[in-house]
Amino acid sequence: GADDNASGSSVIMMLARMLSEYYDATEDDSLRSIIFIFFDGEEAGLHGSAHFVKNPIMDLGNINAMMNLDMVGNLSNNNLSISGSGTAVEFETLIPEVVEASPVTASLTPGGTGPSDHTNFYKHDIPVIFLFTGITDEYHTPKDQAFTTNPAGGAIIAELAQAFAERLVNDDALTFASNTQ
Repeated sequence: GADDNASGSSVIMMLARMLSEYYDATEDDSLRSIIFIFFDGEEAGLHGSAHFVKNPIMDLGNINAMMNLDMVGNLSNNNLSISGSGTAVEFETLIPEVVEASPVTASLTPGGTGPSDHTNFYKHDIPVIFLFTGITDEYHTPKDQAFTTNPAGGAIIAELAQAFAERLVNDDALTFASNTQ
């Protein structure tokens, strides 16, 4: 559907373009790398992300954080849900700083698990940030069409994701925090 999850896929592609420009504009060769991954099989049991963490293309210990963009196409009243706020010690200050500099308000959930791909990373002691604009009446129906989404809101989410990503590649490495909430 358009929101679940063409919206997340679209924001990932926008973010890749924006961050390639960011990397081109800086001469700092100490920036962390960013990998953009699309997973399949989420609704069937998070199979794509489970396969990745079981068969990683790099040492999982080198992953600073996983940012999940799932269903980000229906920003309403500039309110956003961010899960994983308690999965890194540094998120206590980092997340509020990034959100405060944006036009959104955020509802923070400290836990690192949920019905989306970030869960598999959290289970491997990797901090996670899960951006989510909420369930709509169109969720998992044929009515989940492009005209039911909020493209301007998606652009705001892309800019917020960029701000998070820039901090994650520039700041010191994160300290994983196990959070059972």
